[in-house]
Amino acid sequence: MNQPPPDQAPPDMPVAPPKMNLRRLWLTLLLPMGLTSVFMVLIVTASSGRMEEHFLNAGMLVVGLASLICWVAFSKCIAERFAGPSLILLILAYPILQAVLVFCAFFVGCLVMIQAKGFH
Repeated sequence: MNQPPPDQAPPDMPVAPPKMNLRRLWLTLLLPMGLTSVFMVLIVTASSGRMEEHFLNAGMLVVGLASLICWVAFSKCIAERFAGPSLILLILAYPILQAVLVFCAFFVGCLVMIQAKGFH
């Protein structure tokens, strides 16, 4: 008779954390890396040296802007679930992670371009 109604949790049971939008989370994590990969493929397959430079400039500008936009979206996405020091750590770790991944994709693309076309 003293039991709480079935729709309420007992007072000593912790509340489940809210759900995150996993689609938006993965999109914000993978979009800058995917854009870098696409632009590096365009650079490697470009026919002339001038086109490679234009693709590189445009590509890195787009990737940089996408990274900033994704950083804001990532921050909003994880703020639904995390709070306090863990939220700050995740928000500050995002640009470091993206910088490492984007540079790795860029570096691999440059190595492929050197292998395909040689030094000029």
